[in-house]
Amino acid sequence: MEIKKLKNKRAEKKCTATDARYFQIAENLLYMELGVALGKPKEEICKTIIDYINQSKQGN
Repeated sequence: MEIKKLKNKRAEKKCTATDARYFQIAENLLYMELGVALGKPKEEICKTIIDYINQSKQGN
């Protein structure tokens, strides 16, 4: 998801409405899958991911 956004940004292309819609669908599916695997509600998954990324950045 983010890789395509970064590539488009580097190429100075904008994300199309279709791309944005599919990114949103993929993101929601990912959060639901992780929520089931981790036993957490979908709403908590995004915060959990952001916390993990921030901890990783602080460790480097």
